Amino acid sequence: MSGAPTVAVLRVGHRPERDQRVTTHVGLAARALGARGMYLAADDPGVITSITDVASRWGGDFFVENGVSWRRCIGDWKAGGGKVAHLTMYGLRMTDVIDDIRREERARLPWSGDRAACR
Repeated sequence: MSGAPTVAVLRVGHRPERDQRVTTHVGLAARALGARGMYLAADDPGVITSITDVASRWGGDFFVENGVSWRRCIGDWKAGGGKVAHLTMYGLRMTDVIDDIRREERARLPWSGDRAACR
């Protein structure tokens, strides 16, 4: 995959008291699918520990940043020339846009989470 654009995931809307399993799964699935890292727009050291532990045991250079501002993360990503995609069940069908996504050459930041956060 050399020469492929960078991909990282932004997790928005994480509720530390309820979402540890889902958010950990988002991070580990992103890692397994080749993402470079995950930004967590919440403060949950347990999620960070779980993901970091798996990454250290299985290898690779997967990063996890805790407590990021989702607005700043998106702004910085775009300012660096990257493309941002909001992953939601309310959006476009993947089968309708997958060819466009594959042709995109810029770094990608898919974000997952609360659609209310984007208002």
